[in-house]
Amino acid sequence: MLFYQQGTVTLCNEKVQKQLGGSDCGLMALAFANDLSHGLDPATQRYSQFEMRKHFVSCLESKKMKPFPKTKRRVHCYLFCNRNFVPIFCLCRLPKQEYIQCCSCRGWYHPRCCSVQHDGPSHQSCHGSAQNVNQTRQKQEREPFWGQ
Repeated sequence: MLFYQQGTVTLCNEKVQKQLGGSDCGLMALAFANDLSHGLDPATQRYSQFEMRKHFVSCLESKKMKPFPKTKRRVHCYLFCNRNFVPIFCLCRLPKQEYIQCCSCRGWYHPRCCSVQHDGPSHQSCHGSAQNVNQTRQKQEREPFWGQ
């Protein structure tokens, strides 16, 4: 995320297999991540949920992750692909609740991530904008105005 220059990230929840019951969500997430690391698309896989726990214990004991067991049986899948667009702000590129807008560059920043300078009760400038303003002021003070 630090090197991602776009203003939004699109998160997609694909049409993957639904878990049965409420206790295997971690195993399903591990199976998806493991298959992705092996170049497999989890949306095209049919996992044998009843063998997953035993398989995971075996992987831990052997200290080697292998693709989770598959089945040829029909499995329940999510019907829709959800897309969420998450805006990205600040220098850290991480989401948080509190932002301050720079009055100069109009960017949004976390107060802790950049040194925000208060130029009055309602005017706040980020470090980059404050430096630019100060450099411009110093340059103007050194250079004579045309009319003088």
